[in-house]
Amino acid sequence: MAASALLAVVLAFVGHAAAQPRTTVVGDAPDALAGVYQVPVAVLRPELSGSLVGVGGVGLSIDEPWADTTRYRLVGALAGSFSPAPWIAIGLQIQGRWDDVTRGTQSDGGLLGFPMLTLRLAAEPIEGLGIGLDGAVWIYGSDAPSLMAESTSVRGRAVGSYRARLADDVHLTVTAAVGGLLDNSRAATPRSVSDRLSDEDRLSLGVSDFHAVLAGVGGILRVGIVEALAELSWRVLVGDGAPSVGGSPLHVVLGARVRAVEELLELGIYADVLASEVQPSFIASGGPAAPIDPRFTVTLAAALRFGVGPSEGGDGSDDDHGDGDGSDDGALRPTGALTGRVVDDGGAPVAGATIEVHPADGTAPLTTTSDADGRWTVEGVPAGSARVVVRRDGRDPFETTVEVVAGDTPVEVATRMTATLPPGEIRGTIQGSDGRPLAGASIRIQPLGIELTTDADGAFEAAVPPGRYDVEVRAPGHRAQTRHVEVVERGVVLLNAQLLRQR
Repeated sequence: MAASALLAVVLAFVGHAAAQPRTTVVGDAPDALAGVYQVPVAVLRPELSGSLVGVGGVGLSIDEPWADTTRYRLVGALAGSFSPAPWIAIGLQIQGRWDDVTRGTQSDGGLLGFPMLTLRLAAEPIEGLGIGLDGAVWIYGSDAPSLMAESTSVRGRAVGSYRARLADDVHLTVTAAVGGLLDNSRAATPRSVSDRLSDEDRLSLGVSDFHAVLAGVGGILRVGIVEALAELSWRVLVGDGAPSVGGSPLHVVLGARVRAVEELLELGIYADVLASEVQPSFIASGGPAAPIDPRFTVTLAAALRFGVGPSEGGDGSDDDHGDGDGSDDGALRPTGALTGRVVDDGGAPVAGATIEVHPADGTAPLTTTSDADGRWTVEGVPAGSARVVVRRDGRDPFETTVEVVAGDTPVEVATRMTATLPPGEIRGTIQGSDGRPLAGASIRIQPLGIELTTDADGAFEAAVPPGRYDVEVRAPGHRAQTRHVEVVERGVVLLNAQLLRQR
């Protein structure tokens, strides 16, 4: 049952993502995946894209968790991610930190490092709304860089995000995540070992005797190439002896990111404040342990992104109106316009045709429809190559590749659509033995179960897919006939029959 449910979720993500444009509208968090800081964002990513992120920072606590105490934490991490398809992202992160705790005249500390593997699925069931699943697993060790399988910890979260375009080059993303953490870090340092350590050493361990419920909300305001972000994340510890809700780690993060070098390089700065109260009892010898982070932490990050074109940040929320502002970052690159008139084989206008413009740089497609005279125009198209696809019910799709020229003069695209031929057809005339047409004769095509009757001229026609069929012909007072026919792709089979009278 669980496997079937998981398979259904994965198939749903694939189905939703297949029809979505390949976009990344937010920057990468320190784990090299789309997010604020700790809170993820559910968003589709360009296929075969990824990023590499380097992180460094410093944390500080004064007079916590004891009086006359100064605590420094140096943090560092290397992370990478890869998206083999828009709906899936795989991340790997190596984290490390060094804590130095000075209490009065005594100083001690320790080094902690561990790898983390993350899998994230995302889909957009409706435009601008992203849903996703985020799972991660990591392993602690007794002494860095050792690993202990017993300490393997698992995190799972459900993610919901919404993206809106507020104005040209201004986008807002809000996101929320909720889930749980199975924390087995205690296995890396059993209590029999930690109880022999100093208080300062135990503070540096960061181990926990409690699992946790995870919740977080965040927002990202993007203006041009700059992102301002804010986040609230809560790790509510659960289990026997767990601290109060107010004593569980609650973090408030403010930060900013900026994109450079045609958006292939991203630089970020984050200020993390521990807003919950610190409880020294969770470091004491013989008691349960809970992680205590520094009160303030400032982190710098640099990300190198690959497999994405410049200004791929369009969220597509307004791009399917063809109103000329479909380019998210027009100020960063030249744009042009396309125009055309959709006509049929006879030169008559085709109204209501859907025109999709797919820029070669991977930005979201721009969409519009032809008017009563068949005319259409799409502005804000990135300069360079673009694929134009025109669709209309009852007609064969039209596709061409054009070169978009920067400037105000639109490039004319000649668009001619032909009527769609049926996939196959059976037609003919039914006559009596005297050579006269039989009106109202019954025609049945098996195994399709199609039934029809001949007109006043004894004629009939039926559109059918390619295949082999038995055609039964009946008329009152006449002997029935059955003909075996084979219809090929877009082929027409002529079936003329002469029915003999019954005696």
